[in-house]
Amino acid sequence: MKKTLKVLFGLVVLALALPKAMAITIDGDLSDWGITLDELRDGLNDSSVPGENGNVSAWLPNSGIRFVIEDNVDPKLGYADAYAEGVHIKGMGSSYSTYYEPLIDGEPQPLGREKFDMEAMYLTEDEDFIYIAIVYSGKPADIGDLALDLDGNKSTGDYGYEFGVRLYYPSTHPVRNTMVGNSTLYEIYDTSSPGSWKDATHSDASPARLKINALGDPLGYAPGFWRDTKIMDFGRTNYIIELAIPKVFVGMENKNLPQQPLPKNFHLTEYCGNDDIDIPIPEFGLLAIPVGLMLGLVYIVRRE
Repeated sequence: MKKTLKVLFGLVVLALALPKAMAITIDGDLSDWGITLDELRDGLNDSSVPGENGNVSAWLPNSGIRFVIEDNVDPKLGYADAYAEGVHIKGMGSSYSTYYEPLIDGEPQPLGREKFDMEAMYLTEDEDFIYIAIVYSGKPADIGDLALDLDGNKSTGDYGYEFGVRLYYPSTHPVRNTMVGNSTLYEIYDTSSPGSWKDATHSDASPARLKINALGDPLGYAPGFWRDTKIMDFGRTNYIIELAIPKVFVGMENKNLPQQPLPKNFHLTEYCGNDDIDIPIPEFGLLAIPVGLMLGLVYIVRRE
């Protein structure tokens, strides 16, 4: 019986480790993630805008995709002066649980209200790429850079992050004026050395942006796309940012996110730290265990 259990447990672990084949096109369209524009509108929560209802199910992606949703202010915090409340959940695919958004400097996110709101982050992978999708109501001028902790060790890398993907470009950079509505190659950097990242003004949300002048040449590039959805809530348009990060440039070649070393984390903040968002692994790992495998395991164990 013990041998049978070991074999079955190994099959469950293998099922968790193998990514499903994905068909993600980097074009700013979330429909291949399982989210249409109508659903995005339905998920946002501004009663003054027709079609925005704060619908939880509207945020749920396709099977196997991890996510954190933190629209507006966390309603569980009970702040009387909150400008608006919204959906706060985390999970994978259609499975989710309540997300408790942390405070920044003792205040609810987003500080500065809607113009800095990180609405959602989605994460998935295939053999060659890690895919990220972000819903963000700030401007390209206000975005931070994406930080990656993939070695399971918070004591390595600046702020605990070994890699960074550049999303912010100053107004003098040619990419800045062309990246919304166009395919762009975003730089990937090694941030393992101290001094690779800038602090956020609100330090609880650090790191914020890459110190480009302190870094060497990019390790490579991640195809990306900024899309202005034209979907407004509380006077701000919502952008979709999509990225395909080649695993070969971030030490993940022939590896998958649920595998050791763990934990892993993906972190993004508005540049001042008024709002940030993280997707940790393995926080949602238990949600990924295929129900059929677990039921089969219970059945066989009972037979034994």
